[in-house]
Amino acid sequence: MRLAALAAALAVTLATAKAGVVADDDYDAYTPLSLTTRGAYAPQELQNGHWLNATCTAGAFIDFFIDVDATHIHDNLFLEVFHDAAASQRFVKPDSLRLSLFIDEIPADRKSDLWTAHSPDRTYSLAVNAHEIVTGRYFASVQCGDEDASFGIFAEFAHAELNFSTVETSHICANELLYHMVNISEDILSSSSHLKFQVCTPPESRADLSLTSRVGEPPLRLAEPAVLVDSGGGCASFTQCNAVLEEGLVWLGIFGDGLCSAYNVSVVAVPATGDDDDLGCSTELGGGLGTTVRVKNLHLEHVQRDTCQPHSW
Repeated sequence: MRLAALAAALAVTLATAKAGVVADDDYDAYTPLSLTTRGAYAPQELQNGHWLNATCTAGAFIDFFIDVDATHIHDNLFLEVFHDAAASQRFVKPDSLRLSLFIDEIPADRKSDLWTAHSPDRTYSLAVNAHEIVTGRYFASVQCGDEDASFGIFAEFAHAELNFSTVETSHICANELLYHMVNISEDILSSSSHLKFQVCTPPESRADLSLTSRVGEPPLRLAEPAVLVDSGGGCASFTQCNAVLEEGLVWLGIFGDGLCSAYNVSVVAVPATGDDDDLGCSTELGGGLGTTVRVKNLHLEHVQRDTCQPHSW
């Protein structure tokens, strides 16, 4: 009798499957994909500047999205996930979560060039800078590790364009390169004014920031000479001589290392006095006072040895 009942139940299951009907109890087991979800599992929308709380089971994905339109095409996009571990946990694995970012759709293999899966302070962060951001839909996917987890996710557009004598506040984490830019008019050029950039971090900051700049195009890497803002808070500034300026955009690149930190950034026009040395202005794109670019010749069948500092070239 038991074999007969089992055979009958199997026959009903096969018939249901052939008919393309799914039992009601099976709907909770998965979230079907469709063309409208673009490869995401029931994605939740992220609102600019607002936290959203969520949970995931071990190995599962939780998907979110935020749209970029023309109003944010020159902003830095910042995404942060905070692992809300229980207060009783003395040890939290630094790889408890994985945060990935996709543009327009999530591929079947869920592989992305922009991802992070390690955090010493339970904060996982990704950023899209003002040079690389494009209009469209960005998907953020959070995957749990080998344990269930609760977390909060935050998305924010940070204003990248600088206006003279105003202060912009933003946020940066390790291995992120963010940009700010200022538009140089003919009036600035004709007045022979220099540009003075300043970046400040709060006393509780545990981030090391490196500053570099470029006229006309964003600095795509941490070029020397760079100006440093060390952990522990403080300010750093540099002045670019009017002689290297051109009409259009001057870009400031900020490279983050260490832990996440807030920062303030500003730019002012400094009237020229005729003595550039007294002002300490620089004709170098890096903003420092270096005089040469370190380029060495390579010789065939000869080993060339050298040293470098973190993130330098």
